[in-house]
Amino acid sequence: QPKPPKQLTDPGTRPHLRLAWVRSLSFKSAAAFWRAHRSSIGISEPGYRHHENGHRPLKYGDAKRYGALLSVNPVWLMDGVGAFEPDNFSVHLDRVDAM
Repeated sequence: QPKPPKQLTDPGTRPHLRLAWVRSLSFKSAAAFWRAHRSSIGISEPGYRHHENGHRPLKYGDAKRYGALLSVNPVWLMDGVGAFEPDNFSVHLDRVDAM
């Protein structure tokens, strides 16, 4: 799995940019990702696209769901902090569950 670009590991970077980058590693478009996971995502395709383009704020519950679907650490997805890969996924999910 490729390493994220340095700018995406900056906590000041908005989460939607990390989400769009991670999704692009496996799916050509936001629509393709949504179609593949429509039953697990729990929101409409435009709602998901709004998460990716920043028009709809990403919440920790969203990051947890997308992290599981995209095999990335949801804390990294939200904050750019910690490991990108979900090696210690359960440790990170404890933080997400607390929020």
